[in-house]
Amino acid sequence: MSDHIPLKQLPKGSPLGVDFIESNDTSSYSLPHRHEYYEIVWALEGTGSHSIDFVQYPLNEGDIYFISLGQVHSHTKTNGRVCVIIFQPDFIEQSYRGQLSIDQTFYNKTSTPYIKLDQYASDDFKNMLRIMTQELDRLEPTINWDLVGAMLNGMLQYSLRFTSDDLQDKSLIQQRMYRLYILIDNHYRTEKKTDFYAQQLAISNKRANEIARQHSGKTISKLLHERIILEARRELAFTTNTVKQIAHDLGYDDVAYFCRFFRKVANESPLDFRSRVFK
Repeated sequence: MSDHIPLKQLPKGSPLGVDFIESNDTSSYSLPHRHEYYEIVWALEGTGSHSIDFVQYPLNEGDIYFISLGQVHSHTKTNGRVCVIIFQPDFIEQSYRGQLSIDQTFYNKTSTPYIKLDQYASDDFKNMLRIMTQELDRLEPTINWDLVGAMLNGMLQYSLRFTSDDLQDKSLIQQRMYRLYILIDNHYRTEKKTDFYAQQLAISNKRANEIARQHSGKTISKLLHERIILEARRELAFTTNTVKQIAHDLGYDDVAYFCRFFRKVANESPLDFRSRVFK
């Protein structure tokens, strides 16, 4: 355990990369790491597992996971082959359609963070991946990044066919909810009141909470608290930072207040959680 969770980065100048994890591979993807990019993890064959934010998930043929910025990913294991596609946030977010693709796949908080492809869909995905990797094999500056981006966006759009009907709803309410999740991810350390998020959404506090409850069954305060506790758990589990340091990083100057808050939400103290993780 170190004083920080390693942050994996793309090679300088590359907005997107494709990698493959083979059977018994002990690459850095198996170690706890955070992303400054989006990551798609697609099990091409075989069975396996991996961990996302302390939850262990299966990684079996046809499974595709969408891992967003800041999430802790580790313990990727397979007895087959896994494709990992990583890309910079601004690679396809520059257009409204690209942003919507990101919101609907990577910020879906209402179901499991993966989809299951059937054989027909897997073949379609492999065709898009083949075009993407062939283009990436070309030497710079001849790579057509617009084509690569089109294939990536195609994958994201195609994957929506395998999500719930609710996720495919492109109503204003749905868009506001995705926007709320992104706002919370970006500002939970400094902005802990509903007012800020309602103002950013250009709606009243009451309406903002109505949307949050309708979509997630939780108030904005509850979503904020869960996000803060998640980040605290990440730091407690994967760093040697003291509880005081973690509290300060999360916007709490009073460590005693932070510990009471943590216990109230998580039903255990920060140190009890850290001890339990390393039993």
